[in-house]
Amino acid sequence: MKARTAQDVIPDTKAEQVSYLRAGISLRSWLLTTDHKRIAILYILSITFFSSWAARRRR
Repeated sequence: MKARTAQDVIPDTKAEQVSYLRAGISLRSWLLTTDHKRIAILYILSITFFSSWAARRRR
């Protein structure tokens, strides 16, 4: 088995580099992601949503 180097992992061109926001744009790709940046965004959105929902129910 060949050892992987940095050249094997790092994309060579700008076209090969994919943004984590554009990797998959469906709801399914966002909900089933393992990308830590997407998980953080989903966490912030869900905390904001449920906090505002709870505040409205309290009134």
